[in-house]
Amino acid sequence: MRLLAIICLAFMPLLPIMIGVPDFTASGLVESITMIALFSAPILLFSAIRLTNFEATLGFVYGGYLLFMIGHVPLLQGNPEHFSLFALALIPLILGFTTSASACAIGTFCVLALNYGIIVSGFAQHDSVSQTGLTLIAYSSAAAMICGLLVYYFTSLAQKESADLSQDNARIRTMALTDPLTRLWNRRAFQMDVVQLSVQYKSDARPALFILDLDAFKQINDTHGHDAGDQVLIVFSRRLKAMIGPGFKVYRLGGDEFAILCPNGQEVSDLQALGAKIAALTDDPIESQNTILEFDVSIGVALSDGSSKSIQSLYQQADMAAFVAKEKSGSACIVFDQMLDSRANRKFEVEQALKSAIEFRAINVAFQPQVDLRTGAITAYEALARWKDPALGSVSPGEFVEIAEETSLVKVLDRLIISKALLNAGTWLKDHQRVSVNASARSLSSSEFANFVIKQVEFSGLNPHQVEVEITETSLIQDWDKSKQTVDALRAAGVRIVLDDFGVGYSSLSYLVEFPVQKIKFDRSFLLKANDESGVLVMQSIADLANRMGVDLVAEGVETVDQLKLLKSINCFTGQGYLLSRPISADKMVEHARTLRVAA
Repeated sequence: MRLLAIICLAFMPLLPIMIGVPDFTASGLVESITMIALFSAPILLFSAIRLTNFEATLGFVYGGYLLFMIGHVPLLQGNPEHFSLFALALIPLILGFTTSASACAIGTFCVLALNYGIIVSGFAQHDSVSQTGLTLIAYSSAAAMICGLLVYYFTSLAQKESADLSQDNARIRTMALTDPLTRLWNRRAFQMDVVQLSVQYKSDARPALFILDLDAFKQINDTHGHDAGDQVLIVFSRRLKAMIGPGFKVYRLGGDEFAILCPNGQEVSDLQALGAKIAALTDDPIESQNTILEFDVSIGVALSDGSSKSIQSLYQQADMAAFVAKEKSGSACIVFDQMLDSRANRKFEVEQALKSAIEFRAINVAFQPQVDLRTGAITAYEALARWKDPALGSVSPGEFVEIAEETSLVKVLDRLIISKALLNAGTWLKDHQRVSVNASARSLSSSEFANFVIKQVEFSGLNPHQVEVEITETSLIQDWDKSKQTVDALRAAGVRIVLDDFGVGYSSLSYLVEFPVQKIKFDRSFLLKANDESGVLVMQSIADLANRMGVDLVAEGVETVDQLKLLKSINCFTGQGYLLSRPISADKMVEHARTLRVAA
């Protein structure tokens, strides 16, 4: 086809000669050369078309040029009645540039068929066809064929390039919107689809959104390596895509978070049934390098009412539902409802008020004594955060600390409580007593946290051995390496380390080996099961281990006399709880520290 187009271009300048043998007189040669030059112009024009991005515009210019060149010959010869015959040659050209290559081919065929039909009709009627008529028919047929082939070639070539470019653009767009690990749609695609859905929403449509969080995924990464974590993501993604129907779109938003968007929502019962099927995908563990990987998934579902505003809030609602589902054991699915909506509003109000309270240092500190159960002497005080907001009233630490831990506010909150606690304790704490402060996972993973604590200890006038930093197993496994660096730096400065909530994690004993702590605290759940023989046996074992290692042992949540007797029977001689003393506000500690003694 390319060779045929080149041949057509080469013969285009010779098109006038096909009318007849040129006149070789001086004037005839000039006329022939002029005609050849004029008909050579399309070669240059076609070249310009291929070198520019204005093919359509130049195509129409070329069409008008050929119309003039083909039509002016009979006009100059005094045969204007034959103009329409020559104009037929423009049909393939116009069709090619305005529609498609296939239309150009059809137009060329029609012109040739029409000319052939004229000749056959003339002979059939026994009419003599003049030499001029045959010449014009041949001329127009040749022009139509040449124009048709040229336009067909260039049009099909342009269309192919356009198709290739469209495919390349589609491929690039798909790569930009696809997660490379799981081959699911990524967060960018999710955001685009939600925006488009909110713009083009229909009042009768109820889009639904699923948010999925894999539980214990970080533990898999930390324990078995990131390759094992990647395999979990890949296998779970495959199971998810195989189970989800065609009306849903699956995304990986990042990390272990997935989303499923259904533009045409269903009934709540149908969404719950689908959530149960998704939860069942975790029933079969995943084998990885001779290791069995078990995990759960927390699923939150939000159903829109069809309005644009509700579509935009789907993610927050589904994420809130997923957070509630994570509080349940095993894989679970929660559908967002009015109760959760009230909880979300409450969470937003508390979070906004907490930001202001931290900024204006309105969070206060209370101190709860830790008591020697044999003598009743107070050995230490744990600093606890307390907050009373003018609008919200007294807010439980369990509520606002949890909200702070979900954001970066917890790092600022930790520093505020630590600075206030140490500065206050420095005015009344006795030399043989200690003050204990809590550190969150975000604080432990900060490279500046250890230096901050050390400077606050110096500023308060306390000795480093009088200060204890309480950490939990959960905070350690968030970022093991950075947490260990922080703990090592604090220990090197003389600050004591306390392992809180001991005995409820996955591998608490391993932390006693990695960095020996000076004190461990029973989780309060053990005392709640004081009548359970197995629970008592575990407590006895932990107490024996602590005594052999020379580690102080404290029991939290002491609230009854029976619990007090149990602790003494297993040789745990330090307790903390309401039975011994309630938390004491900071402004009253100077007075109480002089006389406070507990009858244990």
